[in-house]
Amino acid sequence: MPHSGSSDGLQGWRLGLVYLGLAALVVIPILSVQVPLLGDTPNHLARIHILENLRAGGTMTHFYQRPPHLVPYQAMDVVVGWLRPWLPLYVAGRVFLALCLLMPVTAAAALRWAALGRIGLMPAAAFLLSYNYLIARGLLDYMFAAGLAVLLFALWLRLATWPRFRRAALCGLLLAVVFLAHAFAGVAYCILIAGDQLGRAAQTRFQPRRTLLLDWLAAAAQTIPCLILAVGFGATGHFGAAADTFYGTPADKIGAALTPVFFPAPAPIIALFALLPLAALAAAWALRVRIAPPLLAPAIVLALAAAAAPKVLFNAWATDMRLPILLAILLIAGAAATRPISQRAITLSAAAIVLLVALRAGCAFVLLQALDIQASEIRGLLLALPPGSRLLVVDPNDPSGPLRVTQTVFTGHAGLLATIDRDAFVPFLLTEATPIEVRPALQGAASPNSRTITPQQLRDGATRQDPPGGPPPYGHGGHIYWLGWPRKFDHVLVMHFGADIGPLPPRLREIAAVPIATLYRVTSK
Repeated sequence: MPHSGSSDGLQGWRLGLVYLGLAALVVIPILSVQVPLLGDTPNHLARIHILENLRAGGTMTHFYQRPPHLVPYQAMDVVVGWLRPWLPLYVAGRVFLALCLLMPVTAAAALRWAALGRIGLMPAAAFLLSYNYLIARGLLDYMFAAGLAVLLFALWLRLATWPRFRRAALCGLLLAVVFLAHAFAGVAYCILIAGDQLGRAAQTRFQPRRTLLLDWLAAAAQTIPCLILAVGFGATGHFGAAADTFYGTPADKIGAALTPVFFPAPAPIIALFALLPLAALAAAWALRVRIAPPLLAPAIVLALAAAAAPKVLFNAWATDMRLPILLAILLIAGAAATRPISQRAITLSAAAIVLLVALRAGCAFVLLQALDIQASEIRGLLLALPPGSRLLVVDPNDPSGPLRVTQTVFTGHAGLLATIDRDAFVPFLLTEATPIEVRPALQGAASPNSRTITPQQLRDGATRQDPPGGPPPYGHGGHIYWLGWPRKFDHVLVMHFGADIGPLPPRLREIAAVPIATLYRVTSK
């Protein structure tokens, strides 16, 4: 059995100081910048700005409208909406991102308390998960909602002595909140519940059958409010008309498994954190660490689900990257030594966690500061963009660009700063699976799930038009939106980052430039 001492770490105010210090380390990089230019973050902020503009009857009503169905991806919209009466949009966005960074440790602490009746030092290791690949790609709705899913699972475990259907009723109502925050987080919670029920059934050798049937019925009943939302209110999170699904390569699965510990950094730092799971396994072997029984079966089922998850599911990218972060939280929350650990070992462990978190936070600080400088340059450039413009964004995706701070996958949505600051229509804003959609007249000039175009696509689109059947499909649930762009857009923003992108079509007239980008007006000839 796991060691059952009163604490598995420092105690009292010393433990509190460790957690407060680590929390400060992870949030300072975010709170110290104006615009955290990470992945989809500008996209999310642009969507919230559009929603506010639509409510006020502003310029964006010419471009966008609210969809008729309910959308289960609203974590950031709701939380930032609550903050907006007191905070500017960019500040409220940074606060929400800070909450996302704190979710792994909050979830791990709550789950450990529910499973073991104590917290101790061990959940502090979840601060090492704060800066992960999902954060780097800006999957903020999911990160926040996934934390809520684990918190709800902790509550489910804690209420184990309640009457089964009373427990299911309360957790089912809360599951509806998780589902609306992010649909896949609701799915992740159901996977955890399935693991819990399998583990309990295995302990009793699947007997008595009547009790097991009632337990499973109560567990399944939690989904009734979500089914009502999905069927009765048409809740959907589907991009585009197609439904692409594919599993991915073995290399994709290895990359997905490293999602919890990967964040853009110098190569030696990336290698160090990639080795952390192996180091953790070695330490667990040396200390005879076991996973607490209430979390063992859920962890196994979650691991199997993560391995089976496709890379793209119904056009939703990175499905296989979403469960490993929850598995890491479960393993941290459930880790318990089977023999006493000396105070010296505990102190050394705390020091190692602090050093590693400080190293991670330091790398994040340097990266975010560099990106913030570039965001400031872009925003300054966009002052020359007339409000309400239709803006096409070009990015060569050339890693050799001398001024490029990090890969395009982490900065590709920078052009959406134009939507926030200048009420611009930018074609690759995520729509349809979000609480906004493009008006019918503009749907050929936008794609619900797409990205910036390359210089070659810009050149091709200048002389070609959409075929009679409409724009050809492109990506997962999207379509080609740049054919015939001179009649679809007023301005073009070229994000070259100092790279030579070759000749541009003749119908572009430069109106402003900064070292990393140039803004052009589309002329009539």
